[in-house]
Order: sequence, then C-alpha cells, then structure tokens
Amino acid sequence: MAKAGRIPSRREVMRPWELIIGSALAALFAGVIIFAGTRSFELATIATVGIFIVAVMVLAMCVLAIQPSKDEIAEIAQRDANAGS
Repeated sequence: MAKAGRIPSRREVMRPWELIIGSALAALFAGVIIFAGTRSFELATIATVGIFIVAVMVLAMCVLAIQPSKDEIAEIAQRDANAGS
C-alpha cells in the first residue's frame, strides 16, 4: 500500500488489473471447455460468470494471506532507504 505523499509504482497500480485479468482468463478457458463439451451456450455463460466470481475471490484471499507483517514492512523500508543512499 502506498504511503501518503508517495506516488505508487506502476506495479502497485496495475496489481488489481492483474488479478482481474487472470480471473477472466481462467473463467474464459473453463467456459470454452464447458461449451465444447455441452454445446449449451447458456450453461457455458452461467459457468463462466460463476467461475470468474470464484476465481476473483480465491485470488483476493490469496493476496490477503501473503500480505507482509509490520516487521517485514519495516525491514523492506529500511532496505529501500539503505539502497537509496
């Protein structure tokens, strides 16, 4: 998360889009497989939307699970300060 007064890096800004695009690709892949197997457009659409929602939730929970602790954030800030000087 960006501190007040600091401009977030491009990677920090694009992170949410990476999760959404990854979820969309997973859902689209599953939707194509379901459509190829059933030839039912309605079923494939419903499954694609459902899989997209589940994929977004799972990826969001994984991101929350790997957030650094306060000690790790302090260590990262110290390393950044040392690297800049």
